[in-house]
Amino acid sequence: MSMIKLVIFDVDGTLVDSESIYVKAALKNLEVNHYNIPMSAIMGIIGQNKAAGQRLIESTQDDSFNYDEYLKDFRKIRDELLEKEPYKLKKGAINILNYCKEHDIKMAIATSTYREKQVKVLTNLGIIDYFDYMVFGDEIKNSKPAPDIYLKVYEHYNLDKDEMIIYEDSNNGILSAYNAGIRVVYIKDIVDVKEDTLALCYKEVKDLDEGIEILK
Repeated sequence: MSMIKLVIFDVDGTLVDSESIYVKAALKNLEVNHYNIPMSAIMGIIGQNKAAGQRLIESTQDDSFNYDEYLKDFRKIRDELLEKEPYKLKKGAINILNYCKEHDIKMAIATSTYREKQVKVLTNLGIIDYFDYMVFGDEIKNSKPAPDIYLKVYEHYNLDKDEMIIYEDSNNGILSAYNAGIRVVYIKDIVDVKEDTLALCYKEVKDLDEGIEILK
């Protein structure tokens, strides 16, 4: 393997333990507000940006469904949960960021979440200054699993693809990385990744501490 000069991180479920809050809030929203949305759609939007997620959920509903109302209800419940249980970094996140910094490995963010929201999260968790380039879901045409977001990062750096590696936790994210032609490491989170998607990964690790070993 070529020497790694750039690590590209997804955020939600990879660096930040946010997917568990999302699922709790989504389930509570279905229960409290009586939305009839299949779990396949609720889980299927993980790793996609807001526009793609909206299209997926609306595809399961009739014309009476109001996505803006659904989103408003979801955000209210999510924010209430976050007051009691703020976002935390995933196990090993600080360790791998510090390892990259100490070994002059560049770090980039490629997240489907929109810039305004994600910058706040990264700032509040004290890790935003580790990254010298970031691409967000509102800055690309096609959401993951399309390769757009990772190709945008690739085009920013004067590096070969085999000098880069991506850390991802979702089906959509892994497919996006694979479609971009960049090696991807799967970090286990709450989403079960399909076997045929896992087969596309360079490595599978249980946490980011284990992920450091790949960079050595």
